[in-house]
Amino acid sequence: MAPSVYSGLGIDFDEQVKFDVWTDITEVYGFKERVSLLMGNKIEIPFAWIAGDSTLRDIYAESVKAYLYGLPNSSIPMTLRFLQLICRDEFRQATGKSDESPPLEDLINWTEKRLNEKTTAHGFQILRNLVHTEALLKDQDALEAIRHISIIANKLRYFDKATVKIYCNFCQIKHEYGISPNEYILGKEIWFKPCEKRRYSFTKKINL
Repeated sequence: MAPSVYSGLGIDFDEQVKFDVWTDITEVYGFKERVSLLMGNKIEIPFAWIAGDSTLRDIYAESVKAYLYGLPNSSIPMTLRFLQLICRDEFRQATGKSDESPPLEDLINWTEKRLNEKTTAHGFQILRNLVHTEALLKDQDALEAIRHISIIANKLRYFDKATVKIYCNFCQIKHEYGISPNEYILGKEIWFKPCEKRRYSFTKKINL
């Protein structure tokens, strides 16, 4: 199945970024290490799903934040909830059955068959294991869940550019910037060009 491609979707940082987790000053044990691990995995944010759906964005964001604060047993249920909703949406669009809500495991099986590729097979199996496990989960489990679900989400709906709008206090207007998928990753710091009234660039750390 060819993934859906979304071009130029917009997200307004000034209105939608309420919690800058990357610059959070916290004494939570292991917080900085988890941020480093998250960034090291270069996880592409599933922008095509969250740009226009505040519920999906909040669920995805909560799964990431719970991981960062050392709460893997809270992170994974939210990550699986995100997976359930995007797979359900894909199922309903493909089948025309707008009122059906299959169980999560059925949706995972359906989605894997729909994608029909080797690159996501390992991720689907990990997610199946997480659905059925009764053991306490670890940080690494949460990180893997976020990584694989992000990959699957971007396979289902791919975007070729994330269009972001950032308000400038100097010229008092919002400037638009386009960011490619491989740059729009969790924790990534981006340098933006200055506006005409500024002599220097500014940065914005990409979150949700």
